[in-house]
Amino acid sequence: MIDLNSLEKFNDYYKNTSSRNFEQSLKHFFHNDVHKRLTTENPKVLDLGAGSKSLFEETHLNLDLITAIDFSSAAMDLIPEHSGIHYKLLDITTPNALRINEYDLVFDSHCLHCIEDKSHRKMAFNNILGSLKSDGLFAAEMMVQSSRQRITQPFKYIPTANELESELIEAGFKIIYFMIVQDLKFSNENGDCDLLRVISRK
Repeated sequence: MIDLNSLEKFNDYYKNTSSRNFEQSLKHFFHNDVHKRLTTENPKVLDLGAGSKSLFEETHLNLDLITAIDFSSAAMDLIPEHSGIHYKLLDITTPNALRINEYDLVFDSHCLHCIEDKSHRKMAFNNILGSLKSDGLFAAEMMVQSSRQRITQPFKYIPTANELESELIEAGFKIIYFMIVQDLKFSNENGDCDLLRVISRK
């Protein structure tokens, strides 16, 4: 299921960096919009595409209840030996990749827009939905097409906001928050993608 070209790109990136970081916009999204919607004080969390550092290392959640996954073995090589978070090498597009009814929150740390194949995306969404508890949340910050120009980027799937909304509804998610953030963009050599934040319930 893994896109080997994409895997090679990300492995090369992590092999050539010694820093561990994440996009600060993800941390702001969690604190400002997601955290207040959680229905339990000690949520069990899955962080998708965490790379070598999960944003949840810088939150006040119980780290022992957090699992962070990535498909890059090179990213896993950068994980500190004594991190409180459970880091795992995992491909979210593999059938039955996640346990059923396991998590209160699945948080996408810029993973899903790196899955180009539509059948792989469908499998990823199915895995996420199945892994959530009955009132669990799925939250994501994603690239969507700009209203000004059509944008393409290697190894990225950039839908319109309407296409992404349809994808989530067809997968069975109940959208409760869906907003393009006006003052933030994803930049690349082909232009600026709009940044969309979405929160859904199972």
